Amino acid sequence: MKYNLTIGAFKWVLDDGVSNEVMENNLGLCDYENLTIEIKGGLVEGVRKATVLHELGHAFFASAGFDPKEEERVVDIMAAQMLSFLQQNKEFFKNYFLEDVKDI
Repeated sequence: MKYNLTIGAFKWVLDDGVSNEVMENNLGLCDYENLTIEIKGGLVEGVRKATVLHELGHAFFASAGFDPKEEERVVDIMAAQMLSFLQQNKEFFKNYFLEDVKDI
């Protein structure tokens, strides 16, 4: 499925069903020039979510003007911590952030 995302001042497209042939050995790819995020199709839910958060981290940094060559370790740590936080604090996230989504 493809999603249109706004990250900062940029419009990105996330596709979470990219074929294994296209992805080769990658779970996800962030293309800074074309503003696309590709996620390998068929991943188990936990791996898919962690990969999406990881690639979104790249998009966040790119949209903020960071050098992509210097961010991989930070993005790995951030994605792992964010996934853990979201899993452990579902009620907080739902009440604190998703309330705003209902108003849109």
